[in-house]
This record gives sequence, C-alpha cells and structure tokens, in this order.
Amino acid sequence: MSEIEKNIKEMIASNDVVLFMKGNPNQPQCGFSAKVVQCLKEVGKPFGYVDVLACLLYTSDAAD
Repeated sequence: MSEIEKNIKEMIASNDVVLFMKGNPNQPQCGFSAKVVQCLKEVGKPFGYVDVLACLLYTSDAAD
C-alpha cells in the first residue's frame, strides 16, 4: 500500500466528511471545490480534505 493510500485511509477513518478537492480549503483551485468548502463552513461541519492535485503530482513524480 502506498503512502498516499495510507494517508487517505487514515483521513477517512478520522473524519465524518472528507472532501477530495483541487487545492485546499484556504485556496481552492476550482469553483466546485470553493463552493463545497463554502457550504461545509456555512453549516459548521468539520471536514478533512485531500488535495487531489498534490496527489497527482506526487504519484506522477514517483512513476518517473
């Protein structure tokens, strides 16, 4: 199991909501991610997140 898979499994196990998004909650990289973060913050729901762009870069570098 890769490090990314371990991190994602831990994130899912420790959070009721995990947002797989482009960017991070403070700097979303697309409109959909920004809107979902806004919605979750408005309802006061704590959430974890995974920056899929960073994961793609990490796995791309590992494959080279």
